[in-house]
Amino acid sequence: MKSVHFTIPMAPKPQSRGRVGAMRIGTNADGSARYRGMIFEDKKSKEHKATLRSLAMQHKPAEQFTGPVEVRILAVFPRPAALCQLSKRDGKPLQPPGRRWHTSRPDKDNVEKAVLDALKDWWIDDSQVCVGCTFKQVAALGEDPHYEIYICDVSATNHNGNAHNIQLSDFPSYWFMGFPF
Repeated sequence: MKSVHFTIPMAPKPQSRGRVGAMRIGTNADGSARYRGMIFEDKKSKEHKATLRSLAMQHKPAEQFTGPVEVRILAVFPRPAALCQLSKRDGKPLQPPGRRWHTSRPDKDNVEKAVLDALKDWWIDDSQVCVGCTFKQVAALGEDPHYEIYICDVSATNHNGNAHNIQLSDFPSYWFMGFPF
């Protein structure tokens, strides 16, 4: 059974949309400039993925995943200042101190895309990731933002080769702690 579970201590960020630009590639026969359309990635997005990749490398298995892969991501975002306010009377939090669902931007799929792009060296091809889910939550009071990532070979949870027979009991119990399933 090949599986990895690890935490990356950094604030989640989404994969930015590529920006289209033009790059001059030469001159036409009539002397006019010749351009080629290019897609450029945001510098901050590149840096975030590079940092995420370098922190995740210490958890990478010796061998790449070669079969179907499952990836589960828990993205815990920083707690906004509005949720950290304390009562002036007794010093207790005005909002419940636990985690809550993160329902604002960035979109879940953009967070997932950034993580999967950063972990591209873990498998042969992106198309191997065929099962997975991504959760977005706001950190509990005093908790640091982070990613929690679980990666496993699908055959580790699918003993009979039939993907429709996977049960919640097949997954590690620690993954569902704190989630309302």
